[in-house]
Amino acid sequence: MKTVYFVLLGSVCSQAAFASPPVGKAVSVSGKVLLRNELDQNVKMTVLKAGDSLLEGSIINTESGGTAKLLMTDKSIVDIGPSTLFKIDEYKLKSVSDRKVGMSMDYGKIRAAVNSPVGKGGKFTIRTKAATMGVRGTELVISTDVDAPKDSKQPPKTQVTVIHGLVEVRDAKTTTTSAPVMLKTGAQLTTAVDAGPKVVNLNSTELKQVQQSAIQKDATFIQSIAIENNSKDGSGNTPTSASASALSAVSDSFKAGSNIPAVNDLGLPGTFSGNMDRPFRPVETFLGLPITLGVTFKK
Repeated sequence: MKTVYFVLLGSVCSQAAFASPPVGKAVSVSGKVLLRNELDQNVKMTVLKAGDSLLEGSIINTESGGTAKLLMTDKSIVDIGPSTLFKIDEYKLKSVSDRKVGMSMDYGKIRAAVNSPVGKGGKFTIRTKAATMGVRGTELVISTDVDAPKDSKQPPKTQVTVIHGLVEVRDAKTTTTSAPVMLKTGAQLTTAVDAGPKVVNLNSTELKQVQQSAIQKDATFIQSIAIENNSKDGSGNTPTSASASALSAVSDSFKAGSNIPAVNDLGLPGTFSGNMDRPFRPVETFLGLPITLGVTFKK
């Protein structure tokens, strides 16, 4: 009988230890994503991996094929798209409602789901070169160009779409004494146009398209599995390299049976936890051979 074990590994942080506590972690990473911290001049740029901790001052740079999903300690989710430069400028978590969070994006696209409301004494802002978004508890998608149009004195264009909730937006030229533009669910604001910021209202289909284009797939489980081929073949012999390759192929598209223990959903995109204290082993077949799948969730 062939055996394939899928093990969810514990998080490993490759980032150097700092005195400040982690402010979040990378839940999922796809492609090449680079990480460094601007507050520590001795730390070199590293490759971000799923499970790595994030600190105040972290700078995340995704390449053209890279994406990342972040889970912050206030339960906010940040999806970072390809070709994006994203920073965690400030993160002070006195309490969930009285927190002070400042993030920025030089270019690219992010989706932020601020799941815990921000109280009157706190703030949660996301800044681009063209605008600053103030969030109290909402989901929004922000994209900004790398460069401004030629011969333009304005910063690169920023587009803000509110999936749900309320967002206040100030453009780069607006003073703090001026009233911000208030965007409600379905509103989309585009800066850097001749007539000033332009706001349009999207229908439900258009809004869903914007949301889906920014949500990054959670590959946490796929990227955290380990395959252990320590079983015997039908004749009692050690598996051959060919059978090992076949078992590896199974892991890419395996479908477990219906006898799966319950898994607790934290209610946040990109996160989950298991309530199992022992592996489960539904039996499947591959090329006519029985295969036992063992899955263990480690706390």
